[in-house]
Amino acid sequence: MESAIFVTRTSRLHHWNPTYSRLYYGQEFCERLVPSEADLITVSEFVSQNRVNSFTFVTPFVTEKGYEKLTGLVPLLDELFPGCEVAINDWGVFSYFMEHGGHPVVLGRLLTKQKRGPRILNLTDKIPEAALDHFKMAAVDSPIMTSFLRQNSVGRVELDNLLFGIKREKQDLAASLYYPYGYISTTRICLFSSWGKRHPRAIAACAKECREKQVRLTHRSMPVPLILKGNAIFYEKKELPEDLESLNIDRLVYQPEVPAG
Repeated sequence: MESAIFVTRTSRLHHWNPTYSRLYYGQEFCERLVPSEADLITVSEFVSQNRVNSFTFVTPFVTEKGYEKLTGLVPLLDELFPGCEVAINDWGVFSYFMEHGGHPVVLGRLLTKQKRGPRILNLTDKIPEAALDHFKMAAVDSPIMTSFLRQNSVGRVELDNLLFGIKREKQDLAASLYYPYGYISTTRICLFSSWGKRHPRAIAACAKECREKQVRLTHRSMPVPLILKGNAIFYEKKELPEDLESLNIDRLVYQPEVPAG
């Protein structure tokens, strides 16, 4: 079992320790938080100084502006981290790296299409077992998706640790499991960027308020608390599945903090 840790900014590199064999670095949820060239250089120096064996660069979903910013980093990524793994959460970015070559691509958890809604927990004792199994499965494990990814030399997918369990009937693709924070949903509209402003739902100018704030949400219909950070919502689940090997999960990705901002 490979052990990885995921940090979203250079100031959090202190979470690294030698018990991990892989460092994940980058951003899944917001193009405004795509690292700068200076950030990549800092991470490269850290990787060298701490003898980090393996590195995964994590990329978000993007607009055209974000696409230009992200792809503009690739020459430096090639130089500093030649052949490093890249986690993709946008199909346009996926196409770019397919054409660019040189980096193994893994399909990020925004594209693996798990059914993550916590309210499914309210149904587990009310629906047939086959229906519950359906909720436990990810669209990425469907034959057509597996075939597409194999044709594009993608051999790994990224999964969340679902509150109600995971089922994988087809296990052609190795999987990484993120914990303890599971992603539920995200949007381009970030309430934190308009904190205290007159129009709270506008796509406002960003001062990266999400890096300093997060909100805990509860409701009687939700069986677990939710965490709103930046433009994404998360749940927390610390317990790992007992049958990781049978699920072809061979990498655990630990998130020391909610991975947005």
